[in-house]
Formats: sequence, structure tokens, C-alpha cells
Amino acid sequence: MIAPSEAPTAPGGAPTGRPPWEWSASWLDSRWVTALFGLAVAILTWDGALVTPIPGLDPSWILGLNLAAAAGLDHGTQFVFTYGPLGFLEEPLVVDGGLATLSALYLLASRAALAASLLWVARRSFGWLPAAALAVVVAAIAPRAIGSVPLALTMVWCLVALQAPAPRWAPRLVVVGGGALAALEVLVKLNVGLTILAVVVVTAVALPGDRVRRALGLLGVFVFTYAALWFASGQGIGNVDDYIRSSFYVVSGYSEAMQHEAPVVAWDWLAALLVGLVTLGATAVAAARGTAIRGAAMVLIVGLLLFSLEKFAFVRHDGGSVAAFFEGLLPVWLALRWRGVARLVPWAAVALISLAYFTAAKGVADFTIQPKLAVDQLRTLLVPDDRAQARDDARAAMRAAYAVDPRSIRRIGDAPVDARPWEIGLIWAYDLNWRPLAVIQDYQAYTPELDRLNADALASDDGPRFILRHAGYGDDPRIGVDGRFTTFDAPRETQVMLCRFRPALTSGSYQLLVRARDRCGEPRPLGTVTAAYGEQVAVPAAGGGEAVFARIDGAAAHGIERLRAFAYRAAVRRISLGPASAPLPARNAESGLLISAPPDADFPAPFALAPNVETIAVDSEGGFATSEGELRIEFYAMPIRSGG
Repeated sequence: MIAPSEAPTAPGGAPTGRPPWEWSASWLDSRWVTALFGLAVAILTWDGALVTPIPGLDPSWILGLNLAAAAGLDHGTQFVFTYGPLGFLEEPLVVDGGLATLSALYLLASRAALAASLLWVARRSFGWLPAAALAVVVAAIAPRAIGSVPLALTMVWCLVALQAPAPRWAPRLVVVGGGALAALEVLVKLNVGLTILAVVVVTAVALPGDRVRRALGLLGVFVFTYAALWFASGQGIGNVDDYIRSSFYVVSGYSEAMQHEAPVVAWDWLAALLVGLVTLGATAVAAARGTAIRGAAMVLIVGLLLFSLEKFAFVRHDGGSVAAFFEGLLPVWLALRWRGVARLVPWAAVALISLAYFTAAKGVADFTIQPKLAVDQLRTLLVPDDRAQARDDARAAMRAAYAVDPRSIRRIGDAPVDARPWEIGLIWAYDLNWRPLAVIQDYQAYTPELDRLNADALASDDGPRFILRHAGYGDDPRIGVDGRFTTFDAPRETQVMLCRFRPALTSGSYQLLVRARDRCGEPRPLGTVTAAYGEQVAVPAAGGGEAVFARIDGAAAHGIERLRAFAYRAAVRRISLGPASAPLPARNAESGLLISAPPDADFPAPFALAPNVETIAVDSEGGFATSEGELRIEFYAMPIRSGG
């Protein structure tokens, strides 16, 4: 194949001996044209951001990211989530001027860089016009999922470096650019950053030359960039280990607690498998043209990409997640080099993968040319007056939507407060003094370690004085994410809330709790029962003025199922509470679930914490490589005084 820079040209700049659709004037391959193309495509195919806060579960954690960054909260101790201290870059909001400016520039620059990179790599196989067409299609789809742009950039340039002939500057780009990007993305979203780092390390080691020196250079760039960005984001040396440790808890528990099955199309599993295998096969064919170590590295990094996309798409199996699997593979087809009639292959692949993407994402994503949206959102984020107006309008709209009883707001005043189980928007809408628990939304506290962080923060004298509780799905305070029972999401936190807070005001869809003296005594055992999955177990009776808790051991994934959870996801566990049933975060069940409480000690309806049932049962969806064995349920009673 003749590279663009090597193509013989006739007078006027059109290559000789090539069909018209492959003609390309030399000036079209200049850096300036490529850069302007990237910027234009980023604006034309802009995938809208949220920009202004709104009520809701996802909008609330997005708001929490921005509020935490603006307040300089320590990640790992004061703030624990799936995103790091630079997570706001992927989720811009108008709540803080400096953060809004940085995130707008980050999104624009990264999307423009991806579009320009796609054009550059496609030009190695096609004339300018077909290369530009392919780049536009892929760039329009690729930015849809969080982290997809930096991951696509990494895959594109690592595949460029591994395929001969590679540009002379490719190894330096991998070491310097890849190391810096990995460090940045680790602080944006840990799992994306670690995937990028793994891809870059494999590529750097596989390239010819002094591999030890290159690896040390990559390590140096990564550590330096990570340290610089860590301190620039307001973090300190004292919470580095806390951030790493808490991030491990978040990552390790995700596949065992956040499983969700809501398939949009019946064939998505088969389609994903076929597309993944074909992409891997195409990579292997392209890899066979080079050295063995480079070829192995190409196959390995595409395999790493597939693993990352599989986890994202099928732990929480829904249309948007599956669509992200397909979109993530598109850049690979442009990054591979194609010759002769084989150049028809990437066209067919992009067409078929795009069809799968839009079928899976029906109702979730679309393909539109909307430069006005880009201009409007960038202006809102970057222009101070527009940003302030959008901020004021959003706050007024949220207050109207929430309609919290003014008595609750007056009672809180300037005292520290948190909103549970997830609606952080309440804090911002009413301009309250936010004192969050470490894990900002209860459903994310899905391991005993994360739950303990929240319980300790809530019990501390430095914790929030007030808790503003809100109704869940269906306007029912008990129904949480995926239909889970909200008080089972973080059972240690629930116990502290019950013992150390009392109701101040219950009104409509909200309940205000205020800190009070600990009203709980020492627990006493009520008995231990062994049971099989699905077996109904009677809840033992407690004495007057006692709450009953149940510690459930054996329900969490163990043995071979831990391997299944790593590669895919753990089987879903459900807990039956009398006639009702809900998904159960099995690892947290070991901490003690609140089963019953005296009515005068529990919070007023409809915000009572205890389900007050006579029987419970735990079941598993089963399937391949699932843990088996008996469950051990330890019941205990805890004295509790009236809430008053």
C-alpha cells in the first residue's frame, strides 16, 4: 500500500493511477487541516453533556463529583465513588466556573483529538474523502460512553506504533503521551485509567529497542503526571493510600453488587461475541505481517479492550451499556492497515457494527449532526454570564421540582446536612451546608468496608447534624436502585441512623432526621440457623423495646464464583421479606440486616427502616460457576429506646 505522504501526484495535487474517490491533494494531509477537521467533527457530532443540574439518581452523583471537586474534599476519606478527583472532567456542570471551564475544554480537546486521529489513521489505507467519511461516522458514535474517547485514542495510537512501518515518533508518543493520559484517566475513572495503562505498558514493552529504558521512562511519566495532577486537584500526600484502598473496594465489589439484567434486544450476547471474535481475528491477521512480539502485543491489547468492554456492557446489561461495547470496537477497524480489495472490509465492519450499535441503543442514543447544541453548551460552560444564568435557572427549577417543606429547610439552616439515599441535588438546590458521608450514595456502599466508612462518618461528631431523607422509586422510601430494599444497601449505616438520629419532621416525600444521643444498647444473640437457598426461615421474637438484626454468611460469592465475578459478574441474590422480594447486596448481608424494630422506636411511616416481617429467605439465580452450600443466619436483638 502507498502511504499518503508517498503517493505520486500529478500537477494540481491529485495522485496518478488511482481512482477519483482516492484522490487527495497534498495540502489536505497537513497538520493544520487534520486539526481543523478534528475540531469541526467534534462540534458537528457533539454528544450533549448534562451541563445544568437536574433531579435524579445519575444527575445527583454527577453533581456530587462537581461539588466535591469544588470543595476540595479528600478522595478516599471524605469522598469515595467510582470516579476520582478529576471525574468532573467527563461530567461538566455550571456549578463552579473554574471546573466548568476545565471540563468543557477537556471534552472539546479530547473529542477533536480523536476525530483528527481517526482521519490520520484512516488515511494510511484510504484516500482523503473515504477516510474522512469513516472518521466522521466513528467519531460520532465513539464518545457516547464515559472514558470511551481516551480509551479509543490509546488503542488507535498503540496499534499505529505496533504496525510496520510506524512513524519514527510513535514510541515516544506511546511513552510520553500514553503515560500521561493513563495518569490523567486514573484520576478521572479508575477502571478506564488502569485499562489504558495496561494497553500502553504492553505496547511499550513490545516495541523494538531498549525496552528497559522505555519501561522506566513510561513509569516516570506516569508517576510524575499522576503526582502533579493529584496535588493540582487539591489532594494531599496523606490520602493517597486511602484513595487506592477505597478504589479497590469500589472496583472489587461492583460485579457482585451492581448486576442488572434488562436486555433490549434478544441477540445482543451473540452479536457481541461475534463482533468481538471477528475484531480479534482481524487484528491477528494484521499482526501476522509484523514481528511475533509486536503481533502478540496487538492481539493482547485488543483482548484487553474486549475484556474492559465486556465488563462494562454485561455486568449491568441494558441497551446503553451494550451499545458501548460496539462503539468501543469501531476505532480498531480504522487503526488497522488495509491493502487492495481488503479495504472493503473495514467499510463492511463499520456498517455492521454501527447497525448493531443503533439497534441496541434504540431510545438511548442516536446519530445527529447538532453543532448548535455544541455551541450552546460550550457557551453555557465557558461564558460567565451565561453560566451564572443557567445556574440560577437550574436551582429555581430544582426547588420547584423537589418542593421540600420550607420548615425542614429553615430547621436545617447553616448546619451540616446530607441527603440520603442518593438525591444530592437537594443540597445544591437549597444551598445547604453539605457534609457528605464518604460513599455519596447508599447503593454504592456495597462492600462491608465501604459501608463501614459511611457508618463511621455518620457516627462521628464531625458528621452531618441533619439527614434529609427522600422517597425512592415509585415514591416509596423503601424501593431503591434495581428494586433493592434501601436500608439493606448499607446496613451498618442504617443501624447508626436508627440509633443516633431521631425524626424532626416528616412531610410528604421527605423526612428530616436530627442527630441525638445514642439510644441503642448492647446486642444479645437470639440464635443461629443454617438454611439452603430459597428456604424460608422464621425470624425469632425479641423482647419488648428490641430491634432484631440478621447476619447472613455464605450468600456472598466465594470459591469458583469469585473467578466468575472477575471475568463476568456474580449471580444475583435475592432476599424474600414475607411476600416481598428484592435483590440483595450479598457481601453487606454479613454486617447485620435490620429485620424488625418497635414502632415507637423506628421512624414514622412511610420512612420506617425495618420491614417487620416474620420470615426471610435468600435465593440465588444460580447458573454456571455459582457458589453452593448452606447459609448461616445469625439473629441478634438490640435494645432501643423510643425515638420521641
